[in-house]
Amino acid sequence: MSALNLKLKPIQLDSDDPFKSDLLDRKEEIVNLSLLAQNVDSPAVIAIDSRWGTGKTTFIKLWEQFLKSKNTHSLYFNAWETDFSEDPLVSFLGEMSEGLKSLIGASEETSEAWEKTKAAGKQLAKRVIPALIRIGTAGVIDADKIIEDEMVRAAGSLAGDALDNYLQQKAAIAEFHSALTTFIDNSSSEEQLIIFVDELDRCRPTYAIELLERIKHLFNIEGLVFVLALDKEQLGHSIKAVYGSGIDSDGYLRRFIDFEYQLKKPDMENYIKSLFLALQLDDFFAPRKKYQELRYDQEHLKNVFLLLTSSLRLSLREIEQFLASINIAIRTANEKEYLFPALLVFLILSKHFKPDAYKRYIST
Repeated sequence: MSALNLKLKPIQLDSDDPFKSDLLDRKEEIVNLSLLAQNVDSPAVIAIDSRWGTGKTTFIKLWEQFLKSKNTHSLYFNAWETDFSEDPLVSFLGEMSEGLKSLIGASEETSEAWEKTKAAGKQLAKRVIPALIRIGTAGVIDADKIIEDEMVRAAGSLAGDALDNYLQQKAAIAEFHSALTTFIDNSSSEEQLIIFVDELDRCRPTYAIELLERIKHLFNIEGLVFVLALDKEQLGHSIKAVYGSGIDSDGYLRRFIDFEYQLKKPDMENYIKSLFLALQLDDFFAPRKKYQELRYDQEHLKNVFLLLTSSLRLSLREIEQFLASINIAIRTANEKEYLFPALLVFLILSKHFKPDAYKRYIST
């Protein structure tokens, strides 16, 4: 007996057919954006702007798998999973080392260039900057980490330390650019290297902004194209949290982004039908259709769910979560039991959006 799918599983990508599990019909968008990324004058940054839960991660994972199927070099970097790191450059270079092994090991010259890139990157990491002066992207002095003897020792040489640090940073940036350029030039690929940065808007504000700054200033290299999956509105809150409410967050982001793309709104009816299949709901309702009074349960459930989710403008992730809850609820009913589909959908959504009203209703 096969196990029931009570909730949706993470998308499984087929290396031979990347769009086999594509429930949102994203193929045309991805093919067109791939042509843009491969033909645009690099360096370039493309932003995939869409609110939380609308399928950005699935979109760029499909995109990356499509590029791999075409033997185009790419790298996926989940910013949110690495924001425990003090400096995004450290985590980013670490992920690049793992993700680009096929390029790094292509030749002795390429390997040597990558080692120089990492070495220069280490010089730029925060841990090598004097404790008193942190020339970070936000321009904030990290006073919490200053110990007493450093404060005394630095009192008479503040300007000198700042100048020395600036010159060291400038030299390290030049070395980093040179080494990374050599690495790209020596790699086996004649096409753009496309780097996907996911879930930037879920990171802590300082990490997200510093990662943007690092990409802008350190990876502005011919042959590199960055694709950022983000929610501009949410990221704008992070920018204001660091720089103050008076900053023009849209203007700030325009400094980093060359092209913006809004994900196309999917056909919700077809998407919900696909979810019914994925959750094996069609199999659940099939034996019930032999009973006259239960024959239309599935269609009623699907139509009411589509109506309410569209009216409430739910995200794809919310639709998946609520349908998974409905799936669990109906599995408790026997084959001959009427489900009251409209009421079931209404109650599950009310429990989330109007919990007080829901409690009053079920207690009467």
